[in-house]
Amino acid sequence: MWLLRNLLFCRFLATMFVMINLFGQLGGAVLVLARKYVEVACGILLGIIALQVSNVTDSCVSLN
Repeated sequence: MWLLRNLLFCRFLATMFVMINLFGQLGGAVLVLARKYVEVACGILLGIIALQVSNVTDSCVSLN
């Protein structure tokens, strides 16, 4: 039972990560292309990059 809960939680986290990436990148790109709230859009895109980098380094550490 513990393993199933752990797998479902990991699946949920992975899904949330993908959704945040998807909507963050699309929303930021649309705002930049529309030339509306460009500073906010750049902050969103920078945050997405930071989220991706931190996720890669966390997964590399857990593999060792």
